[in-house]
Amino acid sequence: MSEQSPQFHQDKHGGVHVVWMKKGVDGSSRPFVKPRALQYFYDNTLYKTEGERSSGRFEIFLDLLFVGMVANLAHIVTEDPTGLNLLKYLLVGIPAWQMWGDMRDFMNYYYNDDLTQRCLVFWQMCLIVMYGNNAQLAGSSTKYTGLVVGIYIVSRISVYGVIFAYTFYIPEHRKVMRSLATFVVITCGIWLSTIWTPVRVKIALAIVAIACEQFFFAFNYSTFWRGILKATHTTALDLNHEIERYEAFYVIVLGEFLYVIVYESPAQIGFNLKLLRAFFTLLIAYDLNWIYFNGDGSSKWTHALRRSKQTAIAWLYAHMPLNAALVLAADAAGELASYEFAEVAESEHLGEHEVYQLKRNYSFLFCGGIGVGLLANYIISILSKCDDDPGQKWVPKHWRVIWRVPVGITIAFLPFANMSATLLMGIVALLLTVIVTFETLAAWDRVCTEDTGEEIDIAERVENQSVMREGDNAIYKNI
Repeated sequence: MSEQSPQFHQDKHGGVHVVWMKKGVDGSSRPFVKPRALQYFYDNTLYKTEGERSSGRFEIFLDLLFVGMVANLAHIVTEDPTGLNLLKYLLVGIPAWQMWGDMRDFMNYYYNDDLTQRCLVFWQMCLIVMYGNNAQLAGSSTKYTGLVVGIYIVSRISVYGVIFAYTFYIPEHRKVMRSLATFVVITCGIWLSTIWTPVRVKIALAIVAIACEQFFFAFNYSTFWRGILKATHTTALDLNHEIERYEAFYVIVLGEFLYVIVYESPAQIGFNLKLLRAFFTLLIAYDLNWIYFNGDGSSKWTHALRRSKQTAIAWLYAHMPLNAALVLAADAAGELASYEFAEVAESEHLGEHEVYQLKRNYSFLFCGGIGVGLLANYIISILSKCDDDPGQKWVPKHWRVIWRVPVGITIAFLPFANMSATLLMGIVALLLTVIVTFETLAAWDRVCTEDTGEEIDIAERVENQSVMREGDNAIYKNI
């Protein structure tokens, strides 16, 4: 452990007491490098490796593959939009998210880019490919359920088997990570029991397994459990790296909106309604990107990951429905943007009621996904603490972001109005653009800095200019 005394470190995500550790060996040209914790907490002090970390060379590669797999899973719903298929999408999608989360945490805690870690990344990518190609068949038979569940269990055991082996080298993480590895084995046992049971029991056991996974993860990092373990050290996230990973993943998810409006040229041959719907889809993705990265509009803040354990876990969990909903919305947007439902009825010999129901289902998936995404963005924004000075912004934080809630609910219920696909997508794009415009203007500082460096209240300056103009007018009248 470093003998340095802690120093208070302030960055854009808030402040924390830090002891800086020297960088470890670069493993890019070595088959194996002795594992070490890149950061950890001890006595309310963060011990962190020097320098800023960015996403590793294979991490974005992994993200691209994972989003492609989730988009493939979304076809479960869009090809046959029923409540049962939506449930299936969630039950196979959440474990997929867990597979990505395992690798994300592993790389955040221990990544050194040696050959063994590169092999682990490739192995996990192979498992993701297998999972994505077979997940749609889960539940159809014991054989396919066993295959999908087996792939998932092998994925989790692979990562936590390596982490367990690492704990022999890393005393700072030993108790906490061995405890978490034990919880993973327990939940894998629950997943294993889903293979040989009837469908309804499979669903119930899968829900129990997912709930236990999320509970054990949060419980493992609680102060209560750490006290039972008598763990003086605990894991810590590299905030910049973690946030960058989530941001990159979100951008790739929004890329699905762009993919569906250019793949196979759905809006070709001049300006038409399909092209207009494609423009609306583009604007929706652009607005969602703006909303996420604008956050709550604060100039200074303490990020949710640094604010407390509760806000950190809530921030991590809020991204699960956010990304799952937007992938589904993007897939449905592609159907709404490219289909002429009259042509579909003629080519597939569908009746008027079937066509109406098809458009309605796509509309609910599209609007429901956007609505959930907007609500999740609201939750993410309120978890961080605003550190701006009182009165610094034109509108306080709460009143800047609260409008995401009623707008999100409104969008989710728009399909009940039974309007055309073009009008529906146009209204959604308009509502999101209004939100973006309002939040951007409301987050402007009331205080600006002139060239002289002197801070001047904008409102006072406008008022003074108004008084000066009135005085000038009076002078002109007297001339």
